[in-house]
Amino acid sequence: MKRIMNLAEETDGRLYKSSDTVSLGCDGCNGEADCCRYTDDTIILDPYDFFELETAVGCTFRDGYGKLFELRVVDGITLPYLLKSKETEDCILLSGGRCRIHAHRPGFCRLFPLGRMYNETGFDYFLQTGQCRCGKTKPVTVREWLGIPDLEEYERYIQSWHDLTEKCQKDAMQAATSGESRKAANAEYILGISMKLLNAFFIPPYDTNASFYEQYYKRLNALDQK
Repeated sequence: MKRIMNLAEETDGRLYKSSDTVSLGCDGCNGEADCCRYTDDTIILDPYDFFELETAVGCTFRDGYGKLFELRVVDGITLPYLLKSKETEDCILLSGGRCRIHAHRPGFCRLFPLGRMYNETGFDYFLQTGQCRCGKTKPVTVREWLGIPDLEEYERYIQSWHDLTEKCQKDAMQAATSGESRKAANAEYILGISMKLLNAFFIPPYDTNASFYEQYYKRLNALDQK
């Protein structure tokens, strides 16, 4: 999700790589889990998140739609997001102050309160200040904070997914502003962009016993050939 930020006001003013140390460790917030409350529709899921969700709860797109996640428009294209509990404003995966799939939690959750800033050669991490309510931070490397196996491969995937969705978003936005006379055709074209992404990367189940990255790039290559 794109966001316009004032780095001087909303961050500590630094950019980090995965090997850098940042003061953000919180020992699991001692059960307070404030960052998992009042999430609304902000936790956008990517293909790796879906793979992890299937691994954790055995839930495919068709099983989980309307129960764990729904769809929303993000910068012009439609993507899935985690639902909140009907009884509370908490993330639907929060139970007893703990994430039910913490070891397989979405990338957005792993990252928070960090963010990513993309540039011409890749991306850097930044620390959003005033976001974590724990107040008991300690030095930890970005790599340790994310806790993702084979982080370099994951970062290559994240860059690939960012490049793909950014291209789709640009195509969708260009179509949306290309003229009133083509409004119906443009709406169909934009829907087609979203459906291609959903049909390629979300709706077909993943093999959770096989490499996610091999499956992702196979799907990406198949999409490129269409």
